[in-house]
Amino acid sequence: MLYVYFFVLFITVIPIKIEHLLFEFILLLLAYVTIGIGGFLLNDFTDVESDKIAGKKNISNLLKPKKILASIMLLWLIGLFIAWRLSPSILGLSILQLILLVIYATKPIRIKERGVWGIFLDTIYAHVLPEIILLAFINKYTNEVFIPVSFLLISFSIGIRDIVAHQLQDYSNDLKSNTKTFAVENYNSAIRLVNIFRYFVAILIPLFWLELHHKCNQELFICLIFIYIIVISIIYSRNKKLLSHGINDTFLRLFIILSGSYLIITSLTNQTYFQIIFIAHPYLLSFYRTYIQYSYLKVIYVIKVIFGKLFITIIPLFINKILYIVFKTFGRDLKTKPLYNSKNEFNCIKKFKQFWNN
Repeated sequence: MLYVYFFVLFITVIPIKIEHLLFEFILLLLAYVTIGIGGFLLNDFTDVESDKIAGKKNISNLLKPKKILASIMLLWLIGLFIAWRLSPSILGLSILQLILLVIYATKPIRIKERGVWGIFLDTIYAHVLPEIILLAFINKYTNEVFIPVSFLLISFSIGIRDIVAHQLQDYSNDLKSNTKTFAVENYNSAIRLVNIFRYFVAILIPLFWLELHHKCNQELFICLIFIYIIVISIIYSRNKKLLSHGINDTFLRLFIILSGSYLIITSLTNQTYFQIIFIAHPYLLSFYRTYIQYSYLKVIYVIKVIFGKLFITIIPLFINKILYIVFKTFGRDLKTKPLYNSKNEFNCIKKFKQFWNN
């Protein structure tokens, strides 16, 4: 979803009319998905023995090895064929991605178990290269080379953070199966690495906006940076634990909410309404759903406060005043001779019960 999100952001910023390259982008997305699923299957296939020792579920157990390998090859052939149809540069980058993936997962090299090199290679093939492919695709439609360096650094930082965090989550399983990941051999360093690269993402996001602002609405992007810094400062001052424990997406979540709001405003202004569908990232949807629910509950609360007081105090008081004036006009003072009191009510109920029982 983030892949599609960045695509919409870039074509809005440059700008390129999305309808001119929508079909080709769907093909690129299909290549991205097929190569990615093939990589996922290969990674599971090469982890069968270690996952069995650790008692961890593995999708490769559902099919015979030949069928798994055939599925991987078919998915990769589809992905490479689509990449070839798009451009030679995209094909070349896709082949490089597959080579790195094989080196990472399979023996005898299996860089996955070679400490920090495994993390670095995983980040390159799973996060950085797909983003370079996306930029190569976009550059087909621009007169100038468009390569935001901060964007690639953000992808690299997110990749390091996610991969090391995933290794930390699998720490006990990898320990059982004697899988020598970076986290297994350097547990405390892995925790520090997650925190360091999470903060790299935080620093790089405003730099990314600054790198884009000269190509679009400068004032709005400066506002995004200002709001981002203010909100992060408030969150950090109120709850430091929120930003210092586990896999935390606070920075990325805030980036998507702010830049997503910018994209929605731009889409509405340019009347490219269908573009909004492509930026419906879960973080963005979650934020707006929560905000709408909060606003709804706030409105209901205000209505209850206002109309509750109206029905409980003001309207009865108004009715009593009218009744008092009407009865006073016909010669009865309700202050001295009220129509109702609790004693009369008790007597009426008592008489009714007697009547009913008889």
